[in-house]
This record gives sequence, C-alpha cells and structure tokens, in this order.
Amino acid sequence: MIGAALFALLTSPPALRPLLESRVYPLRLPPEPQLPAVAYQLIVETRARGPRRNPGLVCSRVQLSVVGRHYDEAHQLASLIRQQLSRYRGQIVGLDIRDIQETDSHDQDDGQAPHLLAMSWRIDWKQP
Repeated sequence: MIGAALFALLTSPPALRPLLESRVYPLRLPPEPQLPAVAYQLIVETRARGPRRNPGLVCSRVQLSVVGRHYDEAHQLASLIRQQLSRYRGQIVGLDIRDIQETDSHDQDDGQAPHLLAMSWRIDWKQP
C-alpha cells in the first residue's frame, strides 16, 4: 500500500514528473537505469493497537535511494523530493496520509559515478 502512495507522490507533481515518471522502482534500481532515478524500500512498519479494536493507524519507515549521474544531480533531485514529501498530508491512492517527515539522509559515495543519496522517511497513515 505505502509503495503505491510513494510512487504516486514521486511521479505526479509537475516538478518531479519529467525527471521520475518512469524511473521510480521498488527495492532497487534495474541494471543500467536511466538516471536520475529513485528506489524505495519499506524498512519497518508499525501498526497501532487499541484495547478493543485496532484504530488502523500505521507508521511506515521507508528509505529512498536517490541516484544521480553525479553528486549535484542526486542532491538537486533530493531537494525536489523534500519539497514534495515534507509534511505532506492528504489522500493519495486511497490512503489517508497523516504526515510525512524526513528522519535523516546520507551520501553513500564510493568515489565513482553514479552518486547515491539515501534518505529515510517516516510516514504516518490510516488504513482504508
């Protein structure tokens, strides 16, 4: 569920659509992808429990692997992603997103191109 929401959030806004429309992938990038590109991965998901019934509240922690041909391209794309996702609230692909917050990010550089920037996000949402 959260994967479909992430895909929609990353491919629908006008600033990101031309860059990522067909370049957002679950788990990892394909071999020799067109860059820039993003892979998303669910790290952990926690569901709230109630004394009598579960309220349907979910906290998903996801990682976005933002890959650019070079450092600047990866960081420019990450900046656009931050503008789109940070503190997002609303309905998307049938999910009620309550809040999205970046928790951290770091470069994963081995001195070779392409450049990877790993971003971690917390997404609070309610099950339909």
